[in-house]
Amino acid sequence: MDAGRFDSDVVVIGGGPGGSATAITCALLGLRVRLLERHSFPAERPGETLHPGVEPVLAQLGVADRLASVVGSRHEGIRICWGGTTRFEPYGHDDSGPWRGYQVWRPDFDAMLLNRARELGVQVFQPCSAIEVLQTHGVVAGVQTSAGPMTAPIVVDASGRSHWLGTKLGIERSVHSPPLVARYGYAEGSLPALDRSPSLVGDSSGWLWTAMIRPGLYQWAQVAFDGHRYPASWRPDEFRRLIPHGPPRGADVTWRLSRRTADPGWFLVGDAAAILDPTSAKGILKALLSGITTGKLISAVVTGTAPADEVAALYNDWLSGWFISDRNQLANFYLSLGAEKELRDRIGMTALMWACLRGRIGVVDQLLKSKCDVNALNQDKRSSLMRASQGGHLVVLNNLLKHGADVDLQDEWRENALMMACQNNHTDIVIRLLSLGCDVN
Repeated sequence: MDAGRFDSDVVVIGGGPGGSATAITCALLGLRVRLLERHSFPAERPGETLHPGVEPVLAQLGVADRLASVVGSRHEGIRICWGGTTRFEPYGHDDSGPWRGYQVWRPDFDAMLLNRARELGVQVFQPCSAIEVLQTHGVVAGVQTSAGPMTAPIVVDASGRSHWLGTKLGIERSVHSPPLVARYGYAEGSLPALDRSPSLVGDSSGWLWTAMIRPGLYQWAQVAFDGHRYPASWRPDEFRRLIPHGPPRGADVTWRLSRRTADPGWFLVGDAAAILDPTSAKGILKALLSGITTGKLISAVVTGTAPADEVAALYNDWLSGWFISDRNQLANFYLSLGAEKELRDRIGMTALMWACLRGRIGVVDQLLKSKCDVNALNQDKRSSLMRASQGGHLVVLNNLLKHGADVDLQDEWRENALMMACQNNHTDIVIRLLSLGCDVN
């Protein structure tokens, strides 16, 4: 690749944890990086609790020794109350003692990472907004920004929930939950009950998270499963005697996965690629890890070590498998509280149906092992087996059959899996289904 054709090797959109981790990793590997952040200063946002496992990740980025400067408090676990039963859930321990999580103030944490990127030579443009995608012969080749055009062979979307690049490229996101909105706020004062550990309280209607961010500053976050809308003035009872630190805010945390998370010329990282609600407690860690992974893959592409299409396919499979695994754990957790059993998107598609349609062998295997309903139907009464037949994925189809998939189910139009395989000229699928005695009529 002719480096002289481009202003840089990589343009990163977004200066949050995912964007900074991508930029830092690329810079450490010798790449020329430009990063755009539309805010003058990092904005307040939920996601201040960090698992102890973040330490080695931050060490890779060269900021582990700076973490103490942005930590407001530490804790050995979380106090959890589900359905009236309370327990303390420790993070774990080793020979050196109990593991301890972190409470950080996000503006300081994000600024720490962005400063590290600057130190490594990343050109940070702030405030600077992405306006339009630059393409050459249909391939992404940079971004038109408020500071002018910036060209690069790779563009990384770390814009968060706005999914900027994905939206510009028309990449849809599959929805894996009912609509979920997290409301959150901050307050100043004293809540001794939260000083030792955060608290998570939940039942079949939703959950409430409360924590001390730093001495004298507390945060709450709340999600309702049933779509109940609380008044704008709502706060947890224990917060009513504290002084509000700004107005309550909201964030859409409906579970989403981008149908593609990479292609030659671009990657999506963090919330731009996939979103789960904050109960997963891994948002920042996942953003950092996806950024580091993306940076290493970009280096392989730019230096010619690996083909761009193979790298994109690897990243797509890795990130979607990761999302599905976490999604199932979270869904099972909510199921234990009495929440809806099969989480679906707007057209009734389950994660298993999408994975079968796309031929994601590993994801399908993972979902079947977690005992997803193999014969569930979407709004058109189509099953996962029908989707595998439609997509022509014989390995997936055989796996579904091993787990009890019904070959004779019919959709709204009285079509079965055999008919869909015939319509799409998937001869191997047709032969397999005929061998099982699938109804030809």
